[in-house]
Amino acid sequence: MLDQVIDYFEIRPDMDLELMIPDQTLAGFTADCLQSLDGVLALKQPDCVVAQGDTTSAMASSLAAFYHRVPFVHVEAGLRTGSLRAPGLRN
Repeated sequence: MLDQVIDYFEIRPDMDLELMIPDQTLAGFTADCLQSLDGVLALKQPDCVVAQGDTTSAMASSLAAFYHRVPFVHVEAGLRTGSLRAPGLRN
């Protein structure tokens, strides 16, 4: 899905972690994501880490950022319920 967006907007990422493997388990993906991000954060030493969505990769990136003591910014697309008092409940 990301490839479609980066192609459309002509964005060229600095690196591709190549984490999407057919038939991988969620545990395997999580471990690979955390391991890869650990190396990237050690190499790049960013001022902050930004992740979008409520995905496993967002969770893994927040954990990697925490381990490296790098501030983490989470961007969500918006409320699915339309209620600020119950963002997790579905109508």
